[in-house]
Amino acid sequence: MQRKELIIDIDGRRLAGIEYGDTAAQEVVIALHGWLDNAASFHWLAPRLRGKRVLALDLAGHGRSDWRAPGCWYAIWDYVLDLDAALTTLGLRPVHLLGHSLGAAVVSLFAAAQPQRVASLVMLEGLGPLTQTAAAAPQQLAAAIAWRHAESKAQPRYADRERMARARAQGRFPVALEAARLLVERGSECVDGRFVWRHDPRLLAPSVMRMTEAQVEAFMADVSVPTLVCLTSGGIATPAARQRLERIAGVTIVDLEGGHHPHLEPDRVERVAATLNDFYAEVRRRTQAREVTV
Repeated sequence: MQRKELIIDIDGRRLAGIEYGDTAAQEVVIALHGWLDNAASFHWLAPRLRGKRVLALDLAGHGRSDWRAPGCWYAIWDYVLDLDAALTTLGLRPVHLLGHSLGAAVVSLFAAAQPQRVASLVMLEGLGPLTQTAAAAPQQLAAAIAWRHAESKAQPRYADRERMARARAQGRFPVALEAARLLVERGSECVDGRFVWRHDPRLLAPSVMRMTEAQVEAFMADVSVPTLVCLTSGGIATPAARQRLERIAGVTIVDLEGGHHPHLEPDRVERVAATLNDFYAEVRRRTQAREVTV
């Protein structure tokens, strides 16, 4: 499968990514990765999506995309606005949105707000945005301000990328060493003979504000496009979070074996790809049926 680097200018800021597949393919998938990952997380999955042109983007502050300007933060709604800007710049017709974890939260909000620009929605190990109670909002803001005034911590520095990969493989959400190497290759750089992560340290800061559960449920209820949610046995889903997903009309929820990154597990990626290909085939069948009846 063809693979090339992608650069999109959004308001003078660079959004980087990887383009997979035939540029002439009629169906386009926009893929957004999870927190502190990058576009390389779709390295094994994208080539397995049949008949699709896949644009896997590095979210702002991640991978090879630019950091936000000094003084700016990384609110989830800003990622949604970046997605809007990218689609506008690319001039794409309705696209299939695919998101993992944080990326899934971003695409779910966009799909609710802009359904006319979305052909389908896939949330891979994604349950929507993190929430807080209204009563917790003052403490949330206080934590963000405290982080901003705290002394900056030095970035970990590694003698080589292989050591970085071993560290990433054993992170909060472990991944196979081979997968960690992919993420490290795209998400690191050499500075003064040592390797450091490219991502913006501000990504580690507490959110200034989070949505309430009622707000997120309102977004879920407004998702009207065909939607597939893939959750795993070793992932992040809880019974309460699953209830939120039930607000999506006609949602298909598939339970898979694996951890939080099933698309980065060599022995799981084929099952993930098959699930997505079946979903896309059904979306295409329904679309063609509607066109015939019009």
